[in-house]
Amino acid sequence: MTFAQYAVQSVANARVLVQLDIAIPNEQWVNNGAGLWAVNTDNLYSWVDSSLLDGFTAQNFAAIGSVHVDGVLQQDATSMALLVPLTETFWYDDAGTLWVHLINHDEPSLHDIWIGVIYGYSFDEFTPVGAEQVYEGRLLGTPIISKRRDPLYFGKLVFGGGTITLANGDGDLDSWAADNNIYGNPVRIYLGYDGLDISEYQRLYTGYIGRVAVSETDLSIQVQDKRKQLTAPITYACTALNALDAIVAILTTNYNIVYNATYFDTTAWDAAQASVETVTLNMQSPAPTIDVIQGICASVFGVFYVTSDDRFSFRRIDTTVTSATAIADADIRNQHRLTYDPTEVISSARIGYARDWATNGTQYTYVTNTTYEASVFNTYKTYNERTFDTYLHAVTAATAYGETLMVYAKDVHGTFELDLPMAYYVREIGETVDVPIRRATTAMIATAKSEIIDVRYDLSGPSMALGLRIV
Repeated sequence: MTFAQYAVQSVANARVLVQLDIAIPNEQWVNNGAGLWAVNTDNLYSWVDSSLLDGFTAQNFAAIGSVHVDGVLQQDATSMALLVPLTETFWYDDAGTLWVHLINHDEPSLHDIWIGVIYGYSFDEFTPVGAEQVYEGRLLGTPIISKRRDPLYFGKLVFGGGTITLANGDGDLDSWAADNNIYGNPVRIYLGYDGLDISEYQRLYTGYIGRVAVSETDLSIQVQDKRKQLTAPITYACTALNALDAIVAILTTNYNIVYNATYFDTTAWDAAQASVETVTLNMQSPAPTIDVIQGICASVFGVFYVTSDDRFSFRRIDTTVTSATAIADADIRNQHRLTYDPTEVISSARIGYARDWATNGTQYTYVTNTTYEASVFNTYKTYNERTFDTYLHAVTAATAYGETLMVYAKDVHGTFELDLPMAYYVREIGETVDVPIRRATTAMIATAKSEIIDVRYDLSGPSMALGLRIV
C-alpha cells in the first residue's frame, strides 16, 4: 500500500523516525571536475587510480543529512544536475558518495567542512524497508511538534517546535552534547508504516537542534523553528516592490540561496505573489532578517513559514477561498468545545503607512477605519481600536488594508480544536477546511468553514490536532 492508503486505515502500525545530524570534520576529498569534490563512504573512487589515494580511509557513514562550510549551512541540491551550476550546495547519491560544490568553486582545503551524519531514532529499534541504517529504539515520552500563528497580528507566525527525548539509562549519551558538533544542526521527523519503503515515509517537520539537557535517565533536545536562524542583521531598501519579491531579494542576498523549487515552495509562492501589494523600505539601521520579513508579511496579510520538507513558503490569509478539504465526521476523535472571545474583536483599525525612514522609521502617516465602530459597540459594548504599522506607502493600499482587517476582526469567531488521525498531516496554517460540528446524532451548528490557526503532531499516537477559527 501507499502512505495515503495506510494513513486512512483504522488500524495500522505507524512508525515515527527522528533524524539528528551530528557533524564530523572531513578532509578527504577527491576532485571530479571543475569545482566538484567528493568523499565516498566505502573509499571507492572509480575515476581515480588507487595509488593516488594513499592514506584515504573508508568513512562508514550510512547517510548524510547536511553539510556546513565555515559554519554556513550548505543547501541540498538533491541531484547532480542542480549541484553542478550552484555553489554552496551538496548532494549525497545512492552510491554513498557525498558531493560538494563550494563557494567560488573553491577546493575543500581552503575551508573548514563538517559533514552532518544522520543518527536515527524511533520508539523501538528497527530498520525500515530500503534503509541502510538501524534506527535505535531510544525515543521516549509523547513528543509534540507544533506551529501556530497569532489570530490577529498577521505575519507573526509563532516559532514552533517541541522537545525530543531519548533514553539514556545505559549512559551511552552522557557526553553526547559535550563531544559532538550538534547545535544548529537539522532535525527531521518522518512518519511511515511497517512494510512501507523508507523513500515513501512522509516528512512532518524540519527544524534544528537548540538546547540540550542530559540526565542519568534521558537526553532531551529542544527542536526549534528554522526561521529563528534568520538572525543576520540587515539593512534593506526598495520602492514600491512586490512584497514577495522583496522577501526573495532579502533571502537570496543574505543567505546565498537562489529562487527555485529546491529552496522555495514555488507553487505556493508564485500563486501568492500575484495577489500581494507593494512595499517600500529604506532602513537606516540594521535589524534581524526575520523581523524585516515578518514586517513585510504583516503588511500584506500573509504568513512566512518553512514547509515540512524545509522550503520557504508564504500564504496570504484569505478566508474567502474554497476550503482545502472537508473533515470527515468519523475522523473527529474529541467532543466539540467552542470558545467565543470578544477581546479579539476590534472596533476600529488605525493603519500606519508612508513610513518616514529618514527619522529612523519612527514616524508614519495614519488612516483610521471607523466604518464598523458603532455596530461593534452596539453588539459587544466596547471600543477597541488597534494600530497596525505597515510598510505600505500609498493611502489607497492602507485604506484597503484597514477594510480587510476590519472585515476579518469586527465579529466574534468561535475557536475550537479537533483531534484527528494523521491522514490530515498535509494541512497547513492559513488554509480553510469544512468541519461538521455535530453531537453524536444531531448537528450543533452544522458544517462550519474554518481557518487553521494551529497544527500539532503528537508523535506518540501518532495523531494530530488542528486549532480552528470559524469563518
